[in-house]
Amino acid sequence: MLDANIAQAGAPHGQLPSGAIDFTSAQITYSDGENCPLSGTELSLLRYFWENRGRILSRPQILSSVWGITSPKVRTRTIDMHVAHLRRKLREDRAARRVLVSVRGKGYVFAPETCAAAAAA
Repeated sequence: MLDANIAQAGAPHGQLPSGAIDFTSAQITYSDGENCPLSGTELSLLRYFWENRGRILSRPQILSSVWGITSPKVRTRTIDMHVAHLRRKLREDRAARRVLVSVRGKGYVFAPETCAAAAAA
């Protein structure tokens, strides 16, 4: 279900199991045709996850790349809050998160390919 042509960084669209991301118009269009707008921060965070899909991203990496915060002394739950918002907008089931996954003690991994492959099997 993942479109391999979207793999390049900065691509205007990305295919998800639940629909498609349009990075240009800052929205997700679900399979049922409904649209969901993304805030500027949600869009930046989702783009960063998309461009690094399949890789574990630590909180310091995310803070530095999305928010520009580089101090190792900064402790914040803002990433967790924004990830929770994205999960809702990605229509992630709490019991079976497979697109935006928490990796205990390491960070997050965005893996829409894994979810799409499981859905196709």
